[in-house]
Amino acid sequence: MNKAISGLAAVSIFLICGIFPFSQIISVNYSQDEAALKLLKEIHDEVVSLGKYPGEDFFKREFFVGEDDDDTNKDIHVAIVIHDTGKEEKMTIQVTYMERTKGRPVVGIARRMKSIKCSCRENRFMINHCGFSEKELKKMLKDIRHAIHDKKQLLKEINFSRHSQLA
Repeated sequence: MNKAISGLAAVSIFLICGIFPFSQIISVNYSQDEAALKLLKEIHDEVVSLGKYPGEDFFKREFFVGEDDDDTNKDIHVAIVIHDTGKEEKMTIQVTYMERTKGRPVVGIARRMKSIKCSCRENRFMINHCGFSEKELKKMLKDIRHAIHDKKQLLKEINFSRHSQLA
């Protein structure tokens, strides 16, 4: 009997944890704002320029958004996935807001998540789903673009340092 109850409790916890993040998703009826679409194209192009990881047929990159230079002190995690369906490219941007745990300032726990899903056909972007208000979206896209530029600069510095050591 105790095993059945503990099994039921485990399944209940799994379902609650699995469903909770989706209960936070709110799809905003979003107009196709030209400034936001331009930012999405810039983000897309920057991520594509970073290349694919070996063995993958899609682009996947992660970034951290925040004011500090150290990613471990930033509280917003961004994951971007771009894949080609043959007819169009689809890009998903998942933004996870993290909170610090007590006594461990570097470790974060995911508290809420928002996403942006868009498609690109013939170099024209369209937003299919957005969990941000129009005002929030533009600021977040600018912050993401900045985080991508920061990461690209860091990667250039690392590569320069490696080449300098080999010379």
